[in-house]
Amino acid sequence: MKRSLSILICIVFLVGMLGLNPCAETDNLFITHLQSAEGVLMKVFGGQVEYNGRFDQNGALSTITDGNTSAFTDVYGALDWETPRYVGVLMTLDNTYFGERVVIYSGASDRKDTYRVYASDKLSNLYGESNRVADGLVVSQDAPETVTIGKNVRYIAFFCTGYVGNQRIKEVQFFGTEKQEELPVGNTGVTTKGKQLLVDGTPVSLQGVNIPHFSWSSYGDGSTAYGQSDADTALNSIIGGVWNKSKIVRLAVDPVLYVRGGVGVGGGQTVSRSAEEYRALIDKFVNALTDRKIAVIVDCHAYAGVTDEIVAFWQVAAPHFDDNEYCIYGLLNEPISDWATYYEGGNVTVPNVGNRKSVGMTALLDTVRSLSDNVVAVGGIDWAFDLSGLASTGFSALAEQRAPALGISVEEYTERFALNTEDRLGRGVMLDTHIYSHKPMDWDAAIGQAVEEYPVVVGEYNPYYRNGLIASLDARDRAFYNKIFSWITEKGMSSTAWSLGAEPFLCDSRGNLTALGTAVRQFVEDGTWDTDCDRSLLYEHFKSARCIKTPLNRLKITGDGSFLAQAHYNNGTAISGSDILRFIIDGDTDTHYDIYAMADGYIGVEFTLDDVYAAGEIAVSSGIAGYPDRYVIFASDNKNDLYSAENIIENASTDIIGTVSFKTDKQVKYVAFLAQGYVRMKNISVNGVHIGDLNGDLHKTAADVAALKKIILGADGECLHAGADVTRDRSVDVRDLVRLKKETL
Repeated sequence: MKRSLSILICIVFLVGMLGLNPCAETDNLFITHLQSAEGVLMKVFGGQVEYNGRFDQNGALSTITDGNTSAFTDVYGALDWETPRYVGVLMTLDNTYFGERVVIYSGASDRKDTYRVYASDKLSNLYGESNRVADGLVVSQDAPETVTIGKNVRYIAFFCTGYVGNQRIKEVQFFGTEKQEELPVGNTGVTTKGKQLLVDGTPVSLQGVNIPHFSWSSYGDGSTAYGQSDADTALNSIIGGVWNKSKIVRLAVDPVLYVRGGVGVGGGQTVSRSAEEYRALIDKFVNALTDRKIAVIVDCHAYAGVTDEIVAFWQVAAPHFDDNEYCIYGLLNEPISDWATYYEGGNVTVPNVGNRKSVGMTALLDTVRSLSDNVVAVGGIDWAFDLSGLASTGFSALAEQRAPALGISVEEYTERFALNTEDRLGRGVMLDTHIYSHKPMDWDAAIGQAVEEYPVVVGEYNPYYRNGLIASLDARDRAFYNKIFSWITEKGMSSTAWSLGAEPFLCDSRGNLTALGTAVRQFVEDGTWDTDCDRSLLYEHFKSARCIKTPLNRLKITGDGSFLAQAHYNNGTAISGSDILRFIIDGDTDTHYDIYAMADGYIGVEFTLDDVYAAGEIAVSSGIAGYPDRYVIFASDNKNDLYSAENIIENASTDIIGTVSFKTDKQVKYVAFLAQGYVRMKNISVNGVHIGDLNGDLHKTAADVAALKKIILGADGECLHAGADVTRDRSVDVRDLVRLKKETL
């Protein structure tokens, strides 16, 4: 043993003496393994790259790899050209190596140079967003700058982006080692784990937009010239324009055009494309986005059920995109059958077509899984809105009902039809819900459980009633955006807003933002929103409502539809009962309903929220000049004592003309109002926060813990104390601090 150890020590010593120490710093591979260096230009707007000898106009190509870090060559830029360009160099190695770092020596005494650097093992995606390893890198003559690579590369390109493109370049060095093996499958691209969506192994919530044009146009609508269509405008706005913060894009694809080709009508032009031509356009869009690690949902944009056309589409598309790990398969745009037909197959009614045979969603997923393991996005019923039957409770109830009808056990039904069985998961299954403003207001009932079990993307959302290019948001728009953005944020969902080319428009055909687009873009960009509207718990967290009545003595509250029956919209438009309830909590304080209440009693509405919240105030907008209204208002976190004296917020003692606020500072889940006689009802809102979310940012964090400390110490009397009572024991003390700390871990 001692002899073996001595031999090993000698070997290590000799290797070190000979300069062969495997742990020693790697050599500059541009000296020993550079295959070629070529001048290139990159368009500032659009990012297209072209080969050009401008960089080597003074022999700079030989200077930058000669080992001399002092000698320099001035290279003149092209930012002042009519079409401005960055000037740079493409360096090609003789093989693929694991790149550790690039070191750049540049700059002059009177200025610094600024660089952008790309690195990849493939030339085809070198200039993609995901391969941009440095941008805005400032290099001075006093010291080189180092760019960390950390991946396999063969191609390295750098461009000077400052001082109108002029640069005093001295030396570029590349240090690396032998090529490393790729990460195991499952650690790259888009995958799922439980209810999490992952990109390259990191849990994420991705926000983005829809490109819809290919669902009706064989060329992308607008101009038929290659690269000039409206779809191209949308793509460019995502790659380098106003939507460049999008991390996910839903690309609507017509399944028939994809399989057979044909005529697509758009922009007043009728153009025929072969299947190969149409597929090439789809590939162009998918690759342009996924090369930048932007996830793409390839949306099979059809309706109702899984017809033969849908199966044929995925038989072609699934194996085609199988190698693209950032590509998600949107199996069917908007199913509209019942749950049994959804899973098992049967007759469905396809809009504008009629009755067709569906093989069922499970059979479609089995077909896809035989061809590809990519993540799939599965929409629910009711035009993809309702995910309740995909959640475990909903599916179990269906299995209990359907198994006896099919003469099989519940276990066998589950094995046959459940989408999340081991052999159907592949790289993952996520759900897709479409939420428009006219959908049932209790989103929690349709989506709440599913989002606790699967990753969920809101594949389409926007105000349903909006047409044309909207110049400004109205009260309904602002309320809807507050609700949808809050929901996506609170639930940790991803989203792709509809859309960059169809109503409700986010932008015009040339990419100019509408008011809707301005609101959505802010959310996509940084997850925040400013719709100039007070958030209302009553609208954002609506669960249910019932109409109520009581005699004048208010001794007994009963359910009764009189409130809706007596409501008259101010312009005479007929509104259904449920919509009346929606309109009086949407934040619009201009639109009103005239309510002819009972003379011998009160009528009103009782609202239930989806959870208990800390309410700071209840605001009522009502009345007309000279004719004030009066209401009785109740609020409580317990339905059993809602109508007790201690929960009366207002006792018909205030004349309301306009908007009047009533301070509550209590925890509520139930809010009710009663009116006597004639009232002109406009809006009622409940303003507050989640209990413990003291700064109202929809997350419980260390900032909320710090705010609670101030309240306990008496240093912040302005904070909502109901929100600080985390233990719900009607006191604010150190026990609340301990509970909140646990909830923020």
